[in-house]
Parts: sequence; structure tokens; C-alpha cells
Amino acid sequence: MICRIFAAKLFDLMQWDKRYRYKMLGKPATCDGEVLFLFKLTDFELFVTTGAKKSRAYLPEDWRDCFGTPVEKHEESYKIDLADGYISTSQS
Repeated sequence: MICRIFAAKLFDLMQWDKRYRYKMLGKPATCDGEVLFLFKLTDFELFVTTGAKKSRAYLPEDWRDCFGTPVEKHEESYKIDLADGYISTSQS
């Protein structure tokens, strides 16, 4: 998916180098009837252009000795706590 304005803002917020391309997996989620895509911005594949329109992929350091994030950890990392940031009070 390409969206230049959104991507420019995201690159600024994440302090990513605009000379490189980043690829990450989006996971669909539904909340209040809306379909959303969740992205874990720290899990990405980095592509560096090496010349003559060729690029080389770089993976995060902790991925190099395995085949990605274990399934259990991956599923847990995409869970959303809808109450996060809210204060609840109880009346006695």
C-alpha cells in the first residue's frame, strides 16, 4: 500500500531514513464494526538500494538466528487493551 503523505509523517515519527524502503506485516482487526489494520512498527524488513536498481534486505538483529517471532509472542503483541488509557471508578 502506498500513501506518500501518510508515509512521510510515519517516517518522521519513527525517525526512519527516507533513502530506504521498509516492509511490515499488517494484521486485520475489527472494532465496533470497523475493519482496521494493525502494524507493529518495530518489526520490519529494511531494503537498501545497492545500485543498478538492486536492493538488499536487512532484518532486525533478533530475527537473524530464527524464523521470525514465535507464534505465541506474535499473537500476544497484536492484542489491544481497549481500556488502556482510561480511568474507571466504582461507586460504593
